Amino acid sequence: MTGFKASFSELNDDVTDTMKFGDSSRVAIHGRGTIIFSIISIGQLNERGSEVLIKDGVLRIRDRELRLLTKVKRSLNRLYLLNLKVEQPVCLAASFDALGRLEKMVQGVPHIKYRGDVCDSYLDKKQRSVPFPKAAKYRAKNALKLIHDDLCRPITPATNGGRRYFLLLVDD
Repeated sequence: MTGFKASFSELNDDVTDTMKFGDSSRVAIHGRGTIIFSIISIGQLNERGSEVLIKDGVLRIRDRELRLLTKVKRSLNRLYLLNLKVEQPVCLAASFDALGRLEKMVQGVPHIKYRGDVCDSYLDKKQRSVPFPKAAKYRAKNALKLIHDDLCRPITPATNGGRRYFLLLVDD
């Protein structure tokens, strides 16, 4: 039970009733739904490979790769209160496009249908950008005179050799 509507992922306001407690007091019910998050189970985090450490009044939760997920100070009533924000739904239309192409290249990828509705962020990303210039302002005349590089973020999972980063170098 909560009076905070934003805590629900689904809420049916049409459901109304009353609830009676053990002391014979009653409270009105103004809907029924699914609460997004209320209590985090340390046991479930542990079963899924997370590391949970409580030390000096601070709770730290790390994922399997030991990346810090959250750090929470103990409150005055000895609870670790984690304020989670409800994220907006993610548009997966681009992923469906990629799956459609992958389905043609790889045997065993299941066919997934989607309604065809796309969100505004997907449409924004699909807008054409300004084309690259036909000729560069500067071109290197000798090998290794101009090198473009890109250090890519940590990849998951790591390679068989345990590497998580890669560096791409392109000689102009």
